[in-house]
Amino acid sequence: MVRFSLGYPAASVDWFFQQHTALYIHLMSYFNAFPEDLARYAEVEKHLRARSPFAHRALFHCLLTMQSGGDYEIPPNTSPGFEFIAGPLQGLFKDLPPSLTSILKVLSVLGVRFERQYLHVRTMNWSQYFDVEFSFLEDLTGSTSAEDFARTLTNVDERKFSALAPQHIITDDPIVKQILAQWELLTVHVWECCTALPDTIPYIQECVQALLAMRNYHSFAAIINGLRRYNITDSVFSTSGLLVPNPIVPPNLLYLIVPYQNYAAYRQQFEASPGIPVLIPHIREYQQRGQPILLQMFQKMRAALR
Repeated sequence: MVRFSLGYPAASVDWFFQQHTALYIHLMSYFNAFPEDLARYAEVEKHLRARSPFAHRALFHCLLTMQSGGDYEIPPNTSPGFEFIAGPLQGLFKDLPPSLTSILKVLSVLGVRFERQYLHVRTMNWSQYFDVEFSFLEDLTGSTSAEDFARTLTNVDERKFSALAPQHIITDDPIVKQILAQWELLTVHVWECCTALPDTIPYIQECVQALLAMRNYHSFAAIINGLRRYNITDSVFSTSGLLVPNPIVPPNLLYLIVPYQNYAAYRQQFEASPGIPVLIPHIREYQQRGQPILLQMFQKMRAALR
């Protein structure tokens, strides 16, 4: 797909197009033998408009060829085809630095993301443009040390949380939803980097320790979750048939994000040493115990951010 997007020959993409050419030929042979089914396939064409643009194009041109003056209400074919990935990749190569090492690292991570977004899904979304954002990898590889990387993450988090107020949580404000969505995205980005570039794992582990020392529980928990996801996918079966996880998350850190009793271990840690919080446990506690508990959390957080 990268070669094709940049205008180079790509045998696998050519093969993909050939399969749809074959589909067109099979459909034409079928319609010549059973022209009475044209009306039914005109209905099929309507359902294909929001699905694979390649299968739609094959059927679309068959119906145009066979309609012989019939009216099947076929709209002009404006399917984007490979634009959903070619466009983002072309833009990416305009902005990437001229370093082969950097380019290969980015493409390795994006390769994992492509499989997650488009291959390991129940339904292919042909209108979803490929996300080529790689700021996590950029900050990771551009930092001078694990502590420097942790500080970069913490500076971003401090800006986010300094703009947060209790009323945002009480009213379920979009600001809160955005912070939660970005937290989940950070978890996914960690998993992508570990999967594509396993040599970055020790560096990320060091960063986790630094985040805990800085009391940035927000990014700390997200990165631990990302490591844990990779831990599960990288597990192997022993000779006795038991699943043996790869122990890349130290138990003394993992216990802080165990969800038992609404993350009791984390909440005890935050109570004793407040910092940038993990929102989900505090939101649940507020829902169970009311606004005073939420105001206490904000008071502790603001004191820690000064």
